[in-house]
Amino acid sequence: FAARDGPCCEFATVDLGEVAKVSALTIRHWAGGDSAAQTLYESSMDGSAWTLIRDPVSPQLLGALDTELNPPLSCRYIRVRHVMVDRVSAKVFVWEVTAWDERGKYGERPKAAVNPVNFRDLVGVNGIWAWGNMGWSNLVHTGWG
Repeated sequence: FAARDGPCCEFATVDLGEVAKVSALTIRHWAGGDSAAQTLYESSMDGSAWTLIRDPVSPQLLGALDTELNPPLSCRYIRVRHVMVDRVSAKVFVWEVTAWDERGKYGERPKAAVNPVNFRDLVGVNGIWAWGNMGWSNLVHTGWG
């Protein structure tokens, strides 16, 4: 005799090794053949108490899903949990869970710097002679431009 108090779930958990700040995730999963009702992304500090990271996503999502976490989230564990549909046999997949620190997916932004080349030198003399006048080189009059 067996009993359960909720739907069956399949999940994959990633241990970051220590508590870390996470500002972005990329996750690839799939539940083919309508095997899952929903897919949840969750985080935990201890592996026991779980917090939902974002709204549930479609289990049929095949491509990678980028999720930005602003403000960054402190956690040690990240879990992708499929809430299964009742049936005899079902398969679900998790291929990728990538987490980035507080600098984000693309790293720190470089500091802005003043361009040492002025606009005239950048586009050249012929690039600005008719700027704002809708002029073309074949319409140049003697002594103009």
